[in-house]
Amino acid sequence: MLIGPGWDSLTAVSDVAPLASELRLAVHRLTRRLRQQTSTDGLTLTQTSALAVIWREGPLSAGDLAAREKVRPPSITRVLAALEAMGLVGREENPKDGRQVVVRITPLGHQRMEAYVLERELWLTQQRLKVPDGSATAKAIDYSLRRWKALVRFLDDGDLPIDNNWVENQIRPIAIGRNNWLFAGSLRAGKRGAAVMSLVHSARLNGHDPYVYLKDVLERLPTQPARRIDELLPHRWHLAPLGEL
Repeated sequence: MLIGPGWDSLTAVSDVAPLASELRLAVHRLTRRLRQQTSTDGLTLTQTSALAVIWREGPLSAGDLAAREKVRPPSITRVLAALEAMGLVGREENPKDGRQVVVRITPLGHQRMEAYVLERELWLTQQRLKVPDGSATAKAIDYSLRRWKALVRFLDDGDLPIDNNWVENQIRPIAIGRNNWLFAGSLRAGKRGAAVMSLVHSARLNGHDPYVYLKDVLERLPTQPARRIDELLPHRWHLAPLGEL
């Protein structure tokens, strides 16, 4: 469980087991084949990729977009010019820095990207008919199609991210260091360790020093009324003044 700033509820993060190497290879091959396809609206792969990045991350400067796409600025300038000519992106001043021009996706761009995402389902369905059951590629396609409703949920709710990369980055320290606590001693100890790590990382997400947060919470717990226990959650906690301790 992680608790981020402004969240009123707990968000569960499941510890998904790594995919088998055969399945990962199949997904990689499938992705390469998918990238070779031309979308029905005539956008090139580079244009579609750039539009997807702007869609996912919000207004970006040309330099930031080039860095994310790992291409040279002149190339991304040509891509943006083509997208702007088609009315898919627009330029505006950065509200945080009026001297910088950022690129944002237009309503028409949103429609194009939604159509592009939805046509991928049709493409995957067609490709599934061409591969034998039980093969790694079939498993990769089935994995995506079974979860398609969840994969495209962000199209209906602008508050949802297009992927879970942010969450994956937050739990990476746990995944990298899991061998250090491979043996927790018991199931109960493992659950307690998970609760402690959730509190520590939630405190960091909210900009708190984990040591200061845990020290203050442990000192206040004995006298904290049960009905106000939620005041000690990381996203609602405030360091108690010295006079109140």
